[in-house]
Amino acid sequence: MNPNFHADFVSIEDRGGFLLVGLVDNEQQVGDYLMLQRAYEFDEQDRRLGMDDVYIERNGQECSGYGGIERFELLPDKVRVRFDKDGAKAMAGIREMEISFLKAEFEPLRSALQKCFEGFSCFAELAA
Repeated sequence: MNPNFHADFVSIEDRGGFLLVGLVDNEQQVGDYLMLQRAYEFDEQDRRLGMDDVYIERNGQECSGYGGIERFELLPDKVRVRFDKDGAKAMAGIREMEISFLKAEFEPLRSALQKCFEGFSCFAELAA
């Protein structure tokens, strides 16, 4: 599995109790995607089960997990993700990935990612 792809579609959905952010290669016929999900509030059960973090999924639940993100960088035309040891294991051995997107998607994506990673130190916005 190639960890890098171009997202022709960015999806941002507020589902009430959580935020969902998706980067998708082709909205009509999905091949590659990266999805992030963040609850607005974590309860005691979330903390007890280790679900008090950002959920990340790559092309299906077989490559997914809570946390495991060492660094998530937003640039004007792409995101770069670096996984820690546990995250790489959850991602079938992928340690780093890069997803480019259309520049017009930057501002909405930026706002959503700021909310998604609020309270976590792994998120960084970088200049081009």
